[in-house]
Amino acid sequence: MREVATADGTARTRILDAACARMLEAGEGGASSAQVAAAAGVSKALVHYHFRDKRELLLGVTTACGERIAGRTGVTTDAASPLDAFWQWLERELNAGDLRLLLQLTQGDDDAVGEAAVGELQVFRVETQRRVRRVFRALALAPSIPVELVTELVVVAAMGLAAGDAAMSDDAGRQAIDVLWLGLLGLGA
Repeated sequence: MREVATADGTARTRILDAACARMLEAGEGGASSAQVAAAAGVSKALVHYHFRDKRELLLGVTTACGERIAGRTGVTTDAASPLDAFWQWLERELNAGDLRLLLQLTQGDDDAVGEAAVGELQVFRVETQRRVRRVFRALALAPSIPVELVTELVVVAAMGLAAGDAAMSDDAGRQAIDVLWLGLLGLGA
């Protein structure tokens, strides 16, 4: 498929970015072809050129979210403590909005889109496990339960923050994660 170049990237990229922004603002229903086209600054026909139908657009959003999450893996911080580093990474992920979008897409009516979103969330799960292991290693602890179970607890908490009230302060999110880590570190040996 031929990409139409624009000043700030391809039309396809602008359309996907606009669809993501619209969905973060108004949910899946806020990502009609007309709304996405207006937000991307392109014609509705160009949206349909790149994405035959709503399913293709949502699958494109799903893939784009997964790629952005994958692009942020391995990014380190200059935090003084491993728990601060973990929070800075998680806060960056939450603020990016990709987790929230993928969670929304898992709840939609289209099974193919939901399955694709679940698959893309696996990238986050793998990175979370890597970072959970890093925290325990940095603190010279080993969890007394399998690290995979510890990871699932952390992932569920992160997903709860991603899906939760957008108005929740960063401090409340940080406090929730700190309480979780307090319990998890109690499992360390």
